[in-house]
Amino acid sequence: MQGPPKKYTFEGMDIITHSCLGACLGEIALGRQLGKKAVLLGVVLQDLPDADTLLSIFYPADRMLMIHRGISHSLFFALVGGIILARILPVQRAWWFCCGSLIIHDVLDCCNAYGTGFFEPFSENRVTFHLLYVADPLFSAAIAAVAIALVVLKMSPVRRRIFALSAVGASLLYLSGAVVSKIIVSRAIRHELAQQGLRPQRYFITPAPLTSMFWMIVAFKNDTCYTGYRSVFDRSGSAVKFEAHPQNFHLLKQIRETPRIRRLKRFAGNDFIIMPVGNQLFLGIVRFGLVQGWHVKNASFVFTYPLQGPDPGNALLQKGRLSGWNLSTFCQYLQRVSGRAVILTPRSGPVHLRDISLAKRSSLTLLSVQAP
Repeated sequence: MQGPPKKYTFEGMDIITHSCLGACLGEIALGRQLGKKAVLLGVVLQDLPDADTLLSIFYPADRMLMIHRGISHSLFFALVGGIILARILPVQRAWWFCCGSLIIHDVLDCCNAYGTGFFEPFSENRVTFHLLYVADPLFSAAIAAVAIALVVLKMSPVRRRIFALSAVGASLLYLSGAVVSKIIVSRAIRHELAQQGLRPQRYFITPAPLTSMFWMIVAFKNDTCYTGYRSVFDRSGSAVKFEAHPQNFHLLKQIRETPRIRRLKRFAGNDFIIMPVGNQLFLGIVRFGLVQGWHVKNASFVFTYPLQGPDPGNALLQKGRLSGWNLSTFCQYLQRVSGRAVILTPRSGPVHLRDISLAKRSSLTLLSVQAP
């Protein structure tokens, strides 16, 4: 089975957000001492932990899932690496800025669904707060605008500092709003689950695309995963339409547990389902969401990975979170986020193995990896 050239994609806060935040933090902390050089230093420090993606040259994709946002995103690395970097900077007491910038990067990445190895090398447990989508325009807008202004415009040091502080403050205000939004939706969902008689063993909510005002609910009960959506603007008492996804754990007994499967299960925790497609089994990780699941019935999971089959050297990661979106879809999405209902539409046709193997038709990126 042939595919596009090797390409690796990862979930994390987008590089634009980190770079713009780093520019503002550099200006706030060191602008008076270094001028515009402080902006560049802030960008470098904010993007440094994501240099671990360069290791994808040497490791297959399924191993990179745990390497990425592992030790390089830990508190240990932030403290040790920050102190080492501070010794080569011509700035007094630079250690607090270097360590602080790296820690801020790590904490920000903990806010989305991928999971961050914040306590490595002492613990491999991943930390995620489920507060921000991987790219949130409202969180990034102010810091992006100010970062551009800091590079392009001529301003006095005082004005540059005020702008940078205001931008970071706006992002923090939005993040605080995300916390409040999640609390409101969590309270409503607890009541909704009980009212519908689901009473799951556990559940979590995670942001839907592009905003922390609209949430995907994931609940687990008796080896079944239930997904639904709720906006913070939904009226009190409005029912959430849950869709059931059998987790099919019993299907794993039909195949040999390879190192790849063990790595995927470790990365997914228990938040996955097994999908039989043709004569192959695929693992879908639920916390990454569904492609247009807010208005498409039986939507595809964003993260899909083959467990076995005729070509075990090929791994598929779905990157089409916004696959099939157009102006009409976006308008419907804004309508749903605002608390108004939209009509659920069936997915156009079942999923076939041939559809999964074609990147253009299924919005999948084909990752060529070594067989474990």
